[in-house]
Amino acid sequence: MRAQKSGFAEADPSFDIEGIDTANKLAVLSSLAWGAWVKLSDIRTRGITEVTSDDVSFARKSVTL
Repeated sequence: MRAQKSGFAEADPSFDIEGIDTANKLAVLSSLAWGAWVKLSDIRTRGITEVTSDDVSFARKSVTL
C-alpha cells in the first residue's frame, strides 16, 4: 500500500510483485537492442513471492560492505 501511495506500484501490484512488468520492459528493450522480437515467454520471470528466508539469509551472507 505504501508503494502504491508513493507511485512505485500500480493499483493492482501483481504484475510488479511477480516481475511481469519488468519482463515486459526487458522484452521491449531487448527487441530494440538486438533488432529481433524477444517474446515474453523467452524471459524467465520470478516474482518476490518465490523468495524464501533461505534466499534472504544467503544474500545477507554474500554482501560485503
